[in-house]
Amino acid sequence: MIIIGAGPSGVAAASRLMENGVMDVTILEAENRLGGRIHTVRFGESVVDLGAQWVHGAQDNVVYEMASPLGLLEENATATSPVANMQFVQGDGQAPDHNLLMQLLNVSLAMTEDHRAVATYNGSLGQFFVDK
Repeated sequence: MIIIGAGPSGVAAASRLMENGVMDVTILEAENRLGGRIHTVRFGESVVDLGAQWVHGAQDNVVYEMASPLGLLEENATATSPVANMQFVQGDGQAPDHNLLMQLLNVSLAMTEDHRAVATYNGSLGQFFVDK
């Protein structure tokens, strides 16, 4: 069995196959690391997520199923602001202006409110924002 991608889904698929007796499993990964879009790196004395940052939904979500029992998720990140406990840093290492940051976050949340438009867009999320 060949699995393309060593992100959470690929690793979970390999694990599930092996649990069910399929031992001849090979995972192919283009990057030199596991994790797919989940990519956390050191940044000074802290860490920065360069990829996936949120776990969207609990039902049928392999990331939720792996992270929840380990206590790695906040069940209620806060209904008013999904970014309340996050810190933001500009490319030069400085904290951005809080009011400007809140305006940008509100605009980005409003632009992605139509999940169908985002899901059916033929391009990256970054290009989606540029086009919008």
